Parts: sequence; C-alpha cells; structure tokens
Amino acid sequence: MALQFERNVNLEEIESDALFGIEFFKHQTLLQKIIFWGCSIIAIMVFILTRLYWQLPEILSFLFVLLIGGTGFLFGANQCEYLTVAGYLKLIFFKPVKYINFKSTEDINNMKAEAEVVKEENARKQKLMAESAPEQQRRMLIMVIAIVLLTLVGYISILVYGDYRAQQNVHHTVGFILQEDCKMSSIPKEIL
Repeated sequence: MALQFERNVNLEEIESDALFGIEFFKHQTLLQKIIFWGCSIIAIMVFILTRLYWQLPEILSFLFVLLIGGTGFLFGANQCEYLTVAGYLKLIFFKPVKYINFKSTEDINNMKAEAEVVKEENARKQKLMAESAPEQQRRMLIMVIAIVLLTLVGYISILVYGDYRAQQNVHHTVGFILQEDCKMSSIPKEIL
C-alpha cells in the first residue's frame, strides 16, 4: 500500500530566488554560483578519480569530497541576504568587535520627547492657521502698507532736507592773485 501525500502548495509561498526551494541558494551573486557549482563538479570528479582510477580508501575519498564541497558551500551559499555561510560562522566563532546597540522604542523618556515634538508641531500648525485667517491677513496688509509709506516719506524727507541744506551753504574760496611782475621771493613760504 503506497502512501499518498497531499500537495497543497501555494505558488506565492515558493521563493523564486531560491534554487530548488533551498534557502541557502537565495540571494546568490554570480560569483557565488560559480564557486558553489564549480566546487560541486570538482568534488564529484575528485571522488570518481580517487575511487576508480587511484583506488584510494573510501575514507580518503570522502574527506577530499567533503573538503572541496564544504569549501564551495561555505563561500557559495548564503546564510541570509547579506552573509555567506562562512561570514556567519566567522561571526559565531570570532565575536565581532563592533557591537550594534538599539534604543528601546518603549523608553518613557523617548516617548515624552516625541510627545513634545508633536505638541510643538501642533502649536506651529495652529499659529499658521491663525495667521492665515482673513482678519490677520488684513492686519498684515495694513502693516505692510504702513511700513512702505513710512519708508517712502522718510526717503523723501531726507532728499528734501539734503536739497535745503545744499542751498543754505555758502561756499567761500580764499585765494590770491599772482601778478607776473611779482617775484617768487615776495610770496610767503607758508602759501607755497
């Protein structure tokens, strides 16, 4: 009597990136595929050569195959998306120097700080909404017009005052007339 297995496979659950559905073959680069399949082919050839041609004992043939195939698996297969199996074993056996510490999301101080940020955001939004009200817009427009008029009146008054001062100043020039028949010795030294 044969056993019959039910095959209820959801096609969305099958990983298309994983070769034959094996998780270690997910996220492989081209170099990793070459390393894995190259070492697998070399391991099979070494097994055939050691057993059939050189007639080595089974244990030596197995060790050669294990060494070559294991090397291909370590560097050609992935433990996760960012780590090969060799990198994962390195992290396990040799503790990393750089530790990553995460902040707790349930820390009360962090929650209070985030609540303060949210309150400030809400206050800023309410202030912007109050400034955009029609009364506030009218008040701002009146202030802008008043500032422009005061600036214009101030500029005109400065120009008028400057023109008035220019007309009030009397310029005197002090000089002397040199006559040609005068000698240079008769001119005082302070003038020269």
